[in-house]
Amino acid sequence: WSRTFYVEIFGDINVECSRARPCDSISHAISITSSNDRVLVGPGLYSGSVVLTEPGVKLISIAGSRGTSVFTSPGMMAVDVDVMAERAVIGQRGKGFSFVGAFNGADGIRVAAKRVKVEGNSLLGNSAGGSAITITGSGAAIRNNQVNGFGIGVHFPSGVEKSKHLVSDNHISQTSSHCIQLSSGQRSANRVLDNHLDSCGGWGVDVITTAGNSNTGDTIQNNAIDFAVTGGINVTGGNPRLKRNFINTLGIEGISVNETSSARIQDNLVDYSVNALALGAANEKLAVTGNTVVSASHGVQLDAKAIVPASFSRNNFYDIAICALEFANATVQGEMVLSRNFWGDTQ
Repeated sequence: WSRTFYVEIFGDINVECSRARPCDSISHAISITSSNDRVLVGPGLYSGSVVLTEPGVKLISIAGSRGTSVFTSPGMMAVDVDVMAERAVIGQRGKGFSFVGAFNGADGIRVAAKRVKVEGNSLLGNSAGGSAITITGSGAAIRNNQVNGFGIGVHFPSGVEKSKHLVSDNHISQTSSHCIQLSSGQRSANRVLDNHLDSCGGWGVDVITTAGNSNTGDTIQNNAIDFAVTGGINVTGGNPRLKRNFINTLGIEGISVNETSSARIQDNLVDYSVNALALGAANEKLAVTGNTVVSASHGVQLDAKAIVPASFSRNNFYDIAICALEFANATVQGEMVLSRNFWGDTQ
């Protein structure tokens, strides 16, 4: 059994937040919730931070992020939303909030609980640092959010074991560092899918797996990355699957993979980079298949040691200025297979 509480911009102060007598404060409505209750917020501009401490509470707007805003004043260092209870929900598709503020390097939404959903929200920072959404719990679903003007767009800093995070269908832009940064723990299977990332100050997607986590398999698929200063996708460790991403970085590297136990790089399009596919230190097994590289200095650059073994098949390289396949201090131990690649107008 759960209850629904109502908030309206012209509601009353400290009332029961019923449909007949809505209250005027989101924080007051949340303070009287119990597990699995719902708070429905009418259109308008609200102020102050929000803290969720009861499991399963759903914070939903009626008019969506274009009609419902939560503003944090410039003098506040606190996050806009602090989630400390599992299964909480912040917004739904078409029924999220516009969170404006998170000034002075603070985070927009901070989640320290399991299985939390953040969906349909718009977060606007001032590029002073902090993260739009920071997750330290496991099993989060971050979907259909708009992010602009933070240090990091979506940040998973802690490397939680057995995590199955989903980051999908978000538009993240104008970050001073990475658009998405994920620390992946033991036995994790995180998914970064169908996001549009542009004007990232660092990597579009940066995934760091704890050393030795050979049983971690993260999937990065169907993302569009336009202009990232450092590069498109960077993965260190684990067994990543990078598939059908479109990367137009104008940055240093399109895709960078290091220290993985088994990496599969398949059907990606990398356009305009220095090193389109940078395969670096201590990768144990690589399968590079069906990728298209256009306008790069190097198509594939093998760097450092211990690439065992490697296969390159059905890749297409066009307009490569220096070298389609370069061995830069690389040691390939074992079989290296080159099959049905098209080298185009390369040198």
